[in-house]
Amino acid sequence: MKDNKKARIKILILLAGAGLILLIGTEFTRYRKNMERKNYSVILYQNTENDWRSLLEGIKQAAYDAQVDVNYVTLPQNGTAEDAISLLKREEENGAEGILLAAVDSAALEETVEDMKTRIPIVTVETGIGTEDADITADNYAMGRELGKKIVEDLKNQQKPGEESQEYSVAIICEFMKRSSVVLRYQGLKDYLEAQENIQIMEWSRSAGDYNLTLLIEKMINQKGDGVAVVALDKYATEALIDASVRRGQGTNLKYGFGSTEKIVSGLDKGNLTALMYQNEFNMGYLGLNRLMNKKTREKEYMTETIMYKIVTRDTLYEEENQRLLFPIN
Repeated sequence: MKDNKKARIKILILLAGAGLILLIGTEFTRYRKNMERKNYSVILYQNTENDWRSLLEGIKQAAYDAQVDVNYVTLPQNGTAEDAISLLKREEENGAEGILLAAVDSAALEETVEDMKTRIPIVTVETGIGTEDADITADNYAMGRELGKKIVEDLKNQQKPGEESQEYSVAIICEFMKRSSVVLRYQGLKDYLEAQENIQIMEWSRSAGDYNLTLLIEKMINQKGDGVAVVALDKYATEALIDASVRRGQGTNLKYGFGSTEKIVSGLDKGNLTALMYQNEFNMGYLGLNRLMNKKTREKEYMTETIMYKIVTRDTLYEEENQRLLFPIN
């Protein structure tokens, strides 16, 4: 009996030991797995809060699906190319596997980014470097042309039946032109407008002493009158256009912009914009991080991955697709 009892005790001790070894092994495997999780960085230009809500949701979903870690870095308000270069170098030094970048100044960052690409993968979203579009973006030139077409249609629809053809005025707000995306939109818009008859193009931008863009837009609309159609080419200029519209009263100006921030969507809904052009920023973020994870350091070229874009008006704002993309569930 004593021998059986001793045997059972030995078996129990062995089973307990085996269980402990298995537990330790499992925990060690989990630890190694966590230690091996890759870490990527996202660097975005920023002027106001909630600039990148949809894009960040797309990145977070891609990171969750791939089980990678992401460090989010935004430039200070009105950040410069020097700020961006400092952050790029810091993230590389901190061991990022790759960097997803929305460039604050396309030309000024080109040399640094091209040099870093020999050591670390970098993918651009929304705004590229140099004169090129980003790796992941809507076709900015095509968006500019498409918006130009919409503006001309709206201007002509204002003409009364039987009324003689008249000259129309379109003012382009030429701000934030250091980003290639804005320049390409400008080129597409201007090329389309210049090919039309009876369109007078004006360009508005701040001069020395014009610190507040909203006040400049308000002043220029007051000078030119309600007959001028006003176009903003990025989300910050569009938000300033909305603020100017609120300050002076909506008037009868046709007003157009780019972007999908909460303020812009609300501005359209309240009648402070005639129409806006937006792109699918969720997909931009999701595809951007996936491209970054699959990109090799010295890989020279990838085709630009084109994102869906769309014009929306107050009348079409609550269509199913627009609701899904412009009113994301938090």
